[in-house]
Amino acid sequence: MGCAAHPAVSANSSSRSGSAAAGSTTGGVTGGLASTGSDVPVAALGTAAAVTVAAGAGVVIAMRRRRTEA
Repeated sequence: MGCAAHPAVSANSSSRSGSAAAGSTTGGVTGGLASTGSDVPVAALGTAAAVTVAAGAGVVIAMRRRRTEA
């Protein structure tokens, strides 16, 4: 039973082997590369994230203390 599937696969793949233009990348493409975000101010964003995390941790600690005192 397993051998019957192999001839169909080999017949399918042999019909595609003659196509040379299918993977061609030549053409009239103009312009530059896409922007990858390398000009993002990493230090400023990192600092803002750290401040936000610290503020959130402060709120959590304050709320826990408030619940235990009440």
